[in-house]
Amino acid sequence: MDGVKIDLTFERLRAINQALSSLEYQVFGGREGRAQQCILEGVARKLAKKQIDKFPGNSKPFKIEVKYHEAHELELYLRFVIRIKGGDYRVQLVADQLHQKLS
Repeated sequence: MDGVKIDLTFERLRAINQALSSLEYQVFGGREGRAQQCILEGVARKLAKKQIDKFPGNSKPFKIEVKYHEAHELELYLRFVIRIKGGDYRVQLVADQLHQKLS
């Protein structure tokens, strides 16, 4: 299965990393929950590294590729964050983009 390419800007990347920053405080129960957490931690590391590589003054959009299962878990987590904490429109844009590409 091919990866899923996400179109991002630095601001969207920063918003996603902010949403993922609370990941370590989430309680994931059972085998399925631990698997979700493991997948999301891998995605979080990848996106954090990308944020370090990109600098704030760079406003050009860029693409990042994640595996299909990573994209699925990221969309579910972003929807959870939007529902619980209220949505940043940039997080909503990425969640919608993921949903469209996964369909």
